[in-house]
Amino acid sequence: MQCIQRYIQLKIKAREVDDDQLVCPVVDCKHSIKEEDMLLIIGTEETAQYRAVLQRKRDEKNPSARWCPRPGCDELIVCESTDNFTCPKCETVGCFRCRGYAHRFWFCRGTEDKSYLLWEASVGNQKAVRACPHCNMRIWKNEGCNHMTCTHCRHEYCWVCESVWDASHYACYDLPFVGASTAWGRWLQRTLGYAAIVLIVAIISAFGFYAFVGCYVVFAVLVHCSRLVRRNVQRLQQAG
Repeated sequence: MQCIQRYIQLKIKAREVDDDQLVCPVVDCKHSIKEEDMLLIIGTEETAQYRAVLQRKRDEKNPSARWCPRPGCDELIVCESTDNFTCPKCETVGCFRCRGYAHRFWFCRGTEDKSYLLWEASVGNQKAVRACPHCNMRIWKNEGCNHMTCTHCRHEYCWVCESVWDASHYACYDLPFVGASTAWGRWLQRTLGYAAIVLIVAIISAFGFYAFVGCYVVFAVLVHCSRLVRRNVQRLQQAG
C-alpha cells in the first residue's frame, strides 16, 4: 500500500494527473487510477493537491490564459484582451503574444526576460532548451530519449527533428554535417528521409569527390521530384 501511495504522490508532484499519465504501475496495465480509488489510498491533503493540479492544467488549456512572467510568481491569469495583461497577485504587466514582460514595441522578438536568457545560457549546451513546436512553450531536456511530450499541450514529437512522433523515429540520430540537430539536416531528413541521407554519406565516404558530385545531382533531382509531388498533393486536396 505504501508503494502505490508513494507512486501517486510523485505523480501529483510531477503534475502527471491526466488519464493517460496517472495509470496503474503494474507492467502492461494501463488502467487509469480514478479519483474515487485514490481516496482509498491517499489522504485528504494529497487529494486536494490532485484536484488543484487537475484544475490548473484545465485552466492552462484555455487559449486566453497566461502565466505571470515574473520569476517566483505562479499566478495564472485569464486575459480579457490579446494585448497586455496585469497579474492580480504581484501587479506585473505581461505581453499576451510572447508571454513575457510587457514591452514598448509591438514586435515581441528579442524581448525575452534577461534573467531567463542568462539561465538558459548557464545550462551549458544551448541545444538543451527548445520551444515546443506546437505551443511554443520552452522545454528543458536534461536526460532521457528523444520522444518528447510537452507538459503544457501534450504534443508528442521528436526532440531531434521536431516532427510529430511516430515509430520511425528510433533512427533519428545525428550524422556529420547532415545531422538532425541542425536546420539543414532536419530539412534533408524531412525531404529525402533518413535512409537516403545515410546512403549519400556512405557513398561520399567511399568514393570521394566524384561520388559527391553524383550525389549532388541525384539530390537535386530528388528535391525537384519531392516539390512536384507536394504541389500535386496540395492541388488534389484543394480540388477535393
